[in-house]
Amino acid sequence: MIPGDNTGYSAANVLIKDLLVTFPLIKRSLIIWLLLMVIPLMVVPGIQLYQQWKALNKAFQEVELQIAYRLTQNAAVLPLISPGSDAKALNHKFPQIVAIEPLPGGSSEEVRITLADNGRYWLNNPWQNVRELVDFRPVIAAALQQAEFSHLTLRWQENVLLTAGSGQSGGIWHWSTTFAQEIQPFELTADASANWAAVKIWPSLLLALLLSGLVLLLHQLQRQRQADRRAQFYQHSQLNALGEITAGMVHEINQPLTAIQTWLQGAQRLVAKGDLSLLPKALEGALSQTQRIALLLQRFRDHLEQREVKMEAVDVKRLWGHVEDLLAREIREGEIAVQRDFITPAPLVRADRLWLEQVLHNLLSNAVQAQSAQRKGWVRVHCRVDDRSVLITLTDGGKGFSEEGLKQALMPFYTTRAEGIGLGMTLAETLVLRMNGTIRLSNHEAGGACIHLRFQLWEKQ
Repeated sequence: MIPGDNTGYSAANVLIKDLLVTFPLIKRSLIIWLLLMVIPLMVVPGIQLYQQWKALNKAFQEVELQIAYRLTQNAAVLPLISPGSDAKALNHKFPQIVAIEPLPGGSSEEVRITLADNGRYWLNNPWQNVRELVDFRPVIAAALQQAEFSHLTLRWQENVLLTAGSGQSGGIWHWSTTFAQEIQPFELTADASANWAAVKIWPSLLLALLLSGLVLLLHQLQRQRQADRRAQFYQHSQLNALGEITAGMVHEINQPLTAIQTWLQGAQRLVAKGDLSLLPKALEGALSQTQRIALLLQRFRDHLEQREVKMEAVDVKRLWGHVEDLLAREIREGEIAVQRDFITPAPLVRADRLWLEQVLHNLLSNAVQAQSAQRKGWVRVHCRVDDRSVLITLTDGGKGFSEEGLKQALMPFYTTRAEGIGLGMTLAETLVLRMNGTIRLSNHEAGGACIHLRFQLWEKQ
């Protein structure tokens, strides 16, 4: 980069700002896109798994109802049969009762159930000396045809009467019920696993793509509306550009014009008194301010045309003294005490002398005006070398920046004064950036405003 040429600096600034603005948008868009992809992939399979559970739960309730119904039949038929009852006729009406026979000798009256083979059991009636053979395997088999249970088990106390199923272990769904039968207090349990092979992924992907497309369409519409608003704003800005430039020129030229007026009024008083000894000094002061106006106009034109900044070594301490001289009347009338804290020897900064003077002039003028309602005020300027840069800090005894002011003070047309036009701080920031410097606003502990300027230290080539 050519010394004094801030083109690369400005381009880097713009790139960094664009990245800082764009990165949260990219991050937010990526998060939204991931959510739109993940949520359907979770919700749609979840709905399908819920449907599987619902079908299994319905099948379990049906087999529970079938078994409870047949247990009631068993208990109701048992007192009515005898060893000579027709077993085939009874089986025709009650398919779960497959045989009838006399109760074997020596059977206890307290034993009402005797386990048989192949998942069957005998239901005993010691008073009629008869027993019936009950087989629930057809009921269980019918239930397994309706739903794929891993295990479907019928228990009596600690004994397993009957168990069937696919045999897969580790089911994620479980069911259990106990039948309120006095002589057949059985427990029916079941468990099942999710059939992941039956879960279809393509509806999830289709829904995710549809949602992503919808969000993308809405995002494009929003960007189009924003682009239209920006176009309208830029058009409005172009229409107001001439007024803004004129206001900026008036703001900057008004200060030397006020100084010229002061010098000429002083010259008039000297002529009226007949004291011509100080007249040349007054005329020289007025002439100096007219030359300053010419330089301001030239610098303003250079700024608008983005011409190369002519950087030079500027003595900050000497330049600050010149700024104090320009604002001597305002400082005196406002009873402002100016405190100076410069290191020795005074540092030289790489800057445009007139631009840096304008920046310091604006900041000191703002500090004086911020304390106009106070009886007495103060302004402190502190200058030190930090690494390879010069840090200039201006502190005043005013009320400081409001929370809004800290965010908006550098924006065009933001002002807290009724007579202000809100361009002084904006122009100061522009000039500082053109000189490869930085400006930062804050409040100090006492409540006043703090303005931190940082410029490159002038180093001999």
